[in-house]
Amino acid sequence: DQHGARSQRSQEADKPHRRKGEKTYSCDDCGKEFTVKAELNRHQVIHTGERPFSCDLCGKSFSWERSLQQHQLIHSGVKAYSCDQCGRAFTQNGHLQNHLVSHSGIKAYS
Repeated sequence: DQHGARSQRSQEADKPHRRKGEKTYSCDDCGKEFTVKAELNRHQVIHTGERPFSCDLCGKSFSWERSLQQHQLIHSGVKAYSCDQCGRAFTQNGHLQNHLVSHSGIKAYS
């Protein structure tokens, strides 16, 4: 069947790309797969609740070092991402992107 074959190819295309025979590491808690064991280990802290990175200024703790670094921008006052339309500034690009919707005229929950 012509459509069945295309559907099967589409399903194959949706799978993460791996080299033939490449080993994967699977999370026992949720089944998510990784090709690098270190990435699996990094992921697993979401299940253990471990938060080894803490802010010296306020004590808030984080699972990942990058999250701590983002948090520390709050204390430094550095707001590297600013809106070209109104000048409002943000510590993270994602926060700026969320803000930009306010200038689009599109209401998120209407």
